[in-house]
Amino acid sequence: MLIYRRLPPKLFLLAVALAFLIVGGVWLTCYLLDLREQAAVTQEQLFAAVNQGDLSEVIRCLKAKPQLARARDARGQTVLHLAAGKDMAETTLLLLNLGADPSLKDAEGKTALELAVARNAVHAEKVLREKAGAP
Repeated sequence: MLIYRRLPPKLFLLAVALAFLIVGGVWLTCYLLDLREQAAVTQEQLFAAVNQGDLSEVIRCLKAKPQLARARDARGQTVLHLAAGKDMAETTLLLLNLGADPSLKDAEGKTALELAVARNAVHAEKVLREKAGAP
């Protein structure tokens, strides 16, 4: 209230408008930077992160582009298939928590659970069974 009483009304309105422009500019800059980061994330980065067990990179990729959880490689496998087949239980759990679909099948018609069983990946199999509620 003190500022309003000291400034003429036109100057006060100008100051308020300027404040809105500054806040809007900051918001727009953050939004555009976020879009640029999202565009920079590729399917190859996600598959490489899962392959290396880099959980922080997996989180970054899937937060930027959640649809990548359904992406497939040349064999029709998703990142969940990759993690399950390599018995990467922690990565498998993370992928499931970030929205990976355990019912998706690869080119051979196998789900991530079936692939884990076939490759004797017992830790990933346990995670997949617990999340699916299967015995």
